[in-house]
Amino acid sequence: MAVHKDAWTVGHFKIERGKPLPFGATPIRNGINFSLFSKHATAASLVLFQPGSNKPLAEIHLDEHCNRTGQMWHLFVHPLDPDIHYGWRLNGPHDHRKGHWIDPDIILIDPYAKGLSGGAVWGQPDIYHEKGEEGERIYHHRLGCLPVED
Repeated sequence: MAVHKDAWTVGHFKIERGKPLPFGATPIRNGINFSLFSKHATAASLVLFQPGSNKPLAEIHLDEHCNRTGQMWHLFVHPLDPDIHYGWRLNGPHDHRKGHWIDPDIILIDPYAKGLSGGAVWGQPDIYHEKGEEGERIYHHRLGCLPVED
């Protein structure tokens, strides 16, 4: 029988189970609850970015037993400021004939994001590629974010 942690750390972030609803990023207390629906994902990671940075601040791999409820992936991260930018990396089937296009090299925009960071320049690609020891990584210039009030 596997033992699953209720909380763990990644860098200086404390990671907890979180709640499956509401979808997207929801500020709570001193952190943010993240939730995403995916019918076919077999693994999920939350990728955090500082505003204006192309390099990930942290990549948090979700535990399929602790951070998954049905087809919803979720976690609570703290301490975390609401100005953080984020995306999702999913793993699962990649069979075009069956309509499965999951690619773990791509950081996905959260379809439930309350806002999007950055933005494309007309006629310029909205993604960039980076090759490293772990293989090719593909990043979007647009990431999910929470609207910041002035």
